[in-house]
Amino acid sequence: DSDADAMATFWHEITHNRHKGLGNANAGGKYSKTRRYMELANEFVARKTLPEFYKVLGCKKTPHTQYIDSRSSTGYNEMVTNYDSVVKGLKLKETKVLDAVRKHLFTEDYIKQKEGLRLGLQAGGIKKLDGSKPTTAELNKIIELCESGSRTTLNNWLKTNGFTK
Repeated sequence: DSDADAMATFWHEITHNRHKGLGNANAGGKYSKTRRYMELANEFVARKTLPEFYKVLGCKKTPHTQYIDSRSSTGYNEMVTNYDSVVKGLKLKETKVLDAVRKHLFTEDYIKQKEGLRLGLQAGGIKKLDGSKPTTAELNKIIELCESGSRTTLNNWLKTNGFTK
């Protein structure tokens, strides 16, 4: 199991190397919010594309599929599982979310990854219970709550603001 976790970490680092090298590679500094959004996007893409990595290595099936959804060994786990909970909980089109986040991650400045996470939610078809589209400010708030860590706070906000019952 630790070997599989190490492989997932290796894939996370390879995913960083797929970035086109535009702009600030440090994403605003080691402890900045912009860096955390970049790491959220990178780890989300790495997890969701782990089967692609194993396929290239010749595996017919992805071993240790639990690492697609959660990797508690990383400092990014809570924010990534929060983002994933929004995608799954609001029944967004997961492939469209991944495609949008991945494209933005690989082609846009690392300092702008919050935008890519927002575009992912939009591409996935995020809507409120009444069918209306959320504002940019609401989408940014969702991403901020994903990054800050508290699933309870995130879920309460989604309920209070008409995304869930």
